[in-house]
Amino acid sequence: MVLDAGAGAALLTNLLVNRRRPRRGDSGSAIFQAAALEFAQRGYDAAGVDRIADKARVNKAMLYYHFGSKQSLYTEVLRDMFRAVGRRTQTIAASPDAAEAKIDAWIVTIVEEARGLPMTSGCVVPRGDVLELLDEVRDSIPPELDDAQDVLDRKDEIIAKAEHDAEQAVRKANAEAEQTLHDAQERAERMVAEATARAEQLIADAEADSQRRVDAGRAEYEELVNRAGAEADRMVEAGRLSYEQAIREGREEQAKLVEQTEVVQAAHAESARILDTAGAETERLRAECDQYVDDKLAEFEELLSHTLRSVGKGRAHLHAPMATANSLPFDYRA
Repeated sequence: MVLDAGAGAALLTNLLVNRRRPRRGDSGSAIFQAAALEFAQRGYDAAGVDRIADKARVNKAMLYYHFGSKQSLYTEVLRDMFRAVGRRTQTIAASPDAAEAKIDAWIVTIVEEARGLPMTSGCVVPRGDVLELLDEVRDSIPPELDDAQDVLDRKDEIIAKAEHDAEQAVRKANAEAEQTLHDAQERAERMVAEATARAEQLIADAEADSQRRVDAGRAEYEELVNRAGAEADRMVEAGRLSYEQAIREGREEQAKLVEQTEVVQAAHAESARILDTAGAETERLRAECDQYVDDKLAEFEELLSHTLRSVGKGRAHLHAPMATANSLPFDYRA
């Protein structure tokens, strides 16, 4: 039984995923480890940002805040993996042991560190079988020593290629991020322009409606004032004529009574009564006139108050958040 390429890759992935170091605070570390497990289990295309955020117990906004995009997050996982491989390879290669001992130490270290760690769904080699494979690999090393030594000799080239691939991925991610940002800016500018145009239209409509209401109120006010003034003048004139008529009648009656000595006192009393009646009638007519004018002014005051409320609602609507496309237009007449 030998350790095939798929099982070895899964075992290495399991080790590297579970050796993530804390970074960018607690939430950044949780997102990084959740992403490493997600990519190891599903690969880049099938990995989901929602699942990563759920596993890390954060929202997607926090994920994008720390890493910018799914591509950037994947690049960070690859970069850390390649760094870990490079460090382990450099440590083993720098030891004074023979090539066979170095390979043995490298395999033993990976297996021993992976023992107590949870295996990913992509790792298909049971742990007991891996321990048995260790002895078989040790026995089969001499015939394959040259190939293993070639891999060790090319470690710098492999690491350089991995770093180059990572840089390429980073550049691609940056280009995509710049394009996305550019598209978002254009869309934002378009939305701002549309919102500005709509706001200007709403303002123009509100101002026109307000002006119409003010003009109508002013015209009605002037009409009411004119009518009230004419009615007041008519009633005052009628009162004045009635008063003058009463005075004339009283004086005529007084003149008649003065000629009759025995009824002079009664004439004076009747004259006073007539004068009082005429004064009371005049005051009554004046009070009715004042009440009529006051009623008309109250109606106009209510009309102006309604107009001011409509203008206030319109201004509040303009300062409120922009309505959606399906929202009904604001009714200034409500």
